[in-house]
Amino acid sequence: MSQAFAYRNATINVARDSAQSISTYLICSNSLLRSGFDHILSGTQFSLSDEVYKDHIDLPQIGGTDPILLIVCTHGTMNEPEQIVEGLRETCPKARIVIVADHLDPTILVRACKAGVDGVCSTDMDRDVLLKALELVMLGERFIPSSMGLALLEANPNELRGLDGDKVVPLHTSDSAPQSLSTRETQILRCLIDGSSNKHIARQLGVAEATVKVHIKAILRKAKVANRTQAAMWAQRRLNQGPVASSD
Repeated sequence: MSQAFAYRNATINVARDSAQSISTYLICSNSLLRSGFDHILSGTQFSLSDEVYKDHIDLPQIGGTDPILLIVCTHGTMNEPEQIVEGLRETCPKARIVIVADHLDPTILVRACKAGVDGVCSTDMDRDVLLKALELVMLGERFIPSSMGLALLEANPNELRGLDGDKVVPLHTSDSAPQSLSTRETQILRCLIDGSSNKHIARQLGVAEATVKVHIKAILRKAKVANRTQAAMWAQRRLNQGPVASSD
């Protein structure tokens, strides 16, 4: 059994067992954001180091076979994701790397993924969603928020050239004429485009979460799509063509 295979199995086993601890290191120059992560990760399987690392070059060499998570929190624009990921890989070759940002340009997002980032999260994600995203990363999945995925779909493919000259090919699906959406459904659909959770939508619109679920089911049926991500993609395409239809 190879060492890499053994490490992957150990990572998956720890991620599945919430009683076990995952050594977590935060690279963040913003003290307020770091305090936020202290609160978010408190009481979870992600054991955050007490050491403060303001830059990726400050992180010491980390060895051993225990699963490790590196969270890089960017404040503002990230211009050189390849340099950051390469430096972290040299310091800790087997760690999972997650970037947390308030915004990433689609081109930078593609470059980060090509550089080997395991996940990209948004600073405005709900705590539960963020924790689930980190768990998925530790299970070996690559995570990108739907809102950032939509930004990729909207971008000009010619602007999304990778370092090796490859292009990101946009997804095209056929649209049949949909039924008209109600005003409330239109409001909820716009929230889905922003990647909001049902709880956040309910709080924002002042309705019950169960009501939001009912409206989302109606939206999926009218848009003839299978899930909320596809509904957001459908809505974004229609917004580029003109306003989303409303029945009232």
